[in-house]
Amino acid sequence: MSQPKEVLNLEIDSANDDKNTSGRKYGKIPPGVAGWSWGGLLLTPIWSVFNNTYIGLLSLLPGIGFCLSIYLGLTGRELAWQNKRWKSVEHFNHVQRQWSIATLIAGLVCVSFFLLIVLFGEIPQERVNDEYAKLKTVFNEGNLALKNGNFDTAQRNFTEAIRINPKLAAAYFNRGLVMTQKNDYQAAIEMVTDDDDEDKEFASRLLKLYEQMLPLRFGRPDEPENEQGRSNETKN
Repeated sequence: MSQPKEVLNLEIDSANDDKNTSGRKYGKIPPGVAGWSWGGLLLTPIWSVFNNTYIGLLSLLPGIGFCLSIYLGLTGRELAWQNKRWKSVEHFNHVQRQWSIATLIAGLVCVSFFLLIVLFGEIPQERVNDEYAKLKTVFNEGNLALKNGNFDTAQRNFTEAIRINPKLAAAYFNRGLVMTQKNDYQAAIEMVTDDDDEDKEFASRLLKLYEQMLPLRFGRPDEPENEQGRSNETKN
């Protein structure tokens, strides 16, 4: 007489449970489970949560994260087998392969992002030094041209300085000062201010004050000739 179907299914399930030791804290590790865990090594916190190996969350703490990641890289697969119920060894290996693929993709993304930062996110130090040297040269040449009364040259130099460093306030102001020497106060004010009327009024007063101080700072271009003329008059 055959046994009832329910009894047969129960016996088969019991037999499968004896073979499948996953989810048992101290269960036997079957062949094919042990090995290196890339997910446990490089995606430690996330991998730990999805594999019920919560000790991996300690990797978020400073000082022990690296060591714990190495530990889970070495023993993570065995711990995941013991801490979570799996359908079979094949099912377990399939999931862990998916974690290895996810780790590879994440690594490629990080490397690509790092290369983008290195290549495009930072200005090489040599370029910074060259730009600073050029800025210093054209700004000083602009000051010299302003001192000697070469206002067109000074304006070009200060404009070039602004192109190199748009935040160089002194270049904007000196370019406006050049326009005061050309008797174009409106252009001078527009070169150093925005559309705010109060700023324009303040800039107008400041430029006029600075224009009066200009001979004290640079000297008039015609001063040597005038001094020579005065000395000739004295001699006569």
